[in-house]
Amino acid sequence: SCTSGNYALPGSISNFKQKFPQANVKLDISNSWETIGKLHKGEIDVAIVDGDVETNHAVRVLDKIDLVFVAANTDKFKRTKLTLKELKTKPFIVREKGAAVRTEMEKLCVANGCTLKDFNVVAEMNSLHSIKAAVLSGTGITLLPLISVRKEIAEGSLRILQIEGVDLQIDVNLVYPIDEESSPLVQNFVTFLTNSKKSGFCWAE
Repeated sequence: SCTSGNYALPGSISNFKQKFPQANVKLDISNSWETIGKLHKGEIDVAIVDGDVETNHAVRVLDKIDLVFVAANTDKFKRTKLTLKELKTKPFIVREKGAAVRTEMEKLCVANGCTLKDFNVVAEMNSLHSIKAAVLSGTGITLLPLISVRKEIAEGSLRILQIEGVDLQIDVNLVYPIDEESSPLVQNFVTFLTNSKKSGFCWAE
C-alpha cells in the first residue's frame, strides 16, 4: 500500500538488509487493490496492504493505524468538530478507487446511509503526497492515515477534524503465498516482519 510503502517499508527494508546484506529487495508502491493484483499474478513475492483483503493467500496483521480527517490550519477551516452531515457540505478530496482509505470512506458512507456522491468532492488523487499538498493549499478536507500527517500536525500546518460518532482504524496486513514453495529470501523476510518478539516492521519517526 502507499501508506506502508512510504512510511514503513523503506526503514524496514534497511533493517532487513543489515541482517541479510546479500538480499536484493525491490519496493513497488501501489494502492492496496493494485498490490494484491500483482501478488495474485506472481509479479511480486509478498504484499503489505491496508484494510480488508480478499485473497486465498496467507494474511497476517502487522499493525493497526488510525485514520483522521484533516484540513489546512487556516481560517477557512476554523471549526474542528463537525457532524457527518456538515462534512458533506465541505470541499472534500478523495483517493482513487482501489485505495484502502477510499474503501474505508465508502464503508463509512454505507453505514450512514449515503455515498461519496453525497459529498462535495472537488478532487480525486492517487498519491498521498499530492493529496497532502492539496489539503495544505486549502483545496479541501481529506481522510488520511495519521502516520502520514503526524509531521504536518506537529508543525501546525494541518489540523485534525473530529467528526461526530466517527473513529476509524485500519489493519496493515502482510499477504504472502502459502500454496507454493517460497524462496529462502521471501521466507526470511516474512519471518523478519512477523517475529512475535520483535517485528522488523517499523514506522518512520
